[in-house]
Amino acid sequence: MYTRDVAFVSGVDSARSREPAPAPRATWRLPDTPAAARLARGFVAEFLRNLRHDRPDHHDPDLDHRTSLVVSELVTNAVVHGQPPVDLSVVWTAADTGLRIDVHDRGDAPSPSAAPSASEGGDTGEESGRGLFLVSLMAARWGIGPRLPYGTHAWAELRTA
Repeated sequence: MYTRDVAFVSGVDSARSREPAPAPRATWRLPDTPAAARLARGFVAEFLRNLRHDRPDHHDPDLDHRTSLVVSELVTNAVVHGQPPVDLSVVWTAADTGLRIDVHDRGDAPSPSAAPSASEGGDTGEESGRGLFLVSLMAARWGIGPRLPYGTHAWAELRTA
C-alpha cells in the first residue's frame, strides 16, 4: 500500500551543541490510486501538527491550507500523469521560514518551462488544467523537471506568514 519514513527531530539546545539541529522531515511512498492525494494530505497535516507540538511558534493556519492544496495538486499530477511509485517528502526549511514539498514519480511527462498563465489556468469550464496555476499562486517558488535517470520531480516551497 504505502510506506512511511518519518524523521521528526526536536531542536537541540544550542548552548550544549555547536551542530545545528537537523531540519524536521518526513518521506512517504504513496499508493498508485485516486486515494493518494487524500493520504498525502493526511500525512502532511500530521507532520505539521508534530512540528507545532515541538515548535509552538510555527502555527500558521494559512500555511496549513496552502500546503494541503499544493500537496493535493502535485501528488494528483504524479498519480495521473506519471508512473508509480510516487514518493512525497516534506522538510521544514533550515532557515525556519517555511516548508519544502517534493514529489517524485517514475514517469516521463514533459515539464512546463514556466508557471501557467491565468488564461491557461481556467475559466474554460474544463475540470482539469488549473492545478499548476494554483500551485504558482500558493508557493513562493516551485518547479517541475526531470528526475535522473528517470522520472519527474515536482517541488514547491511555501513560506510562513
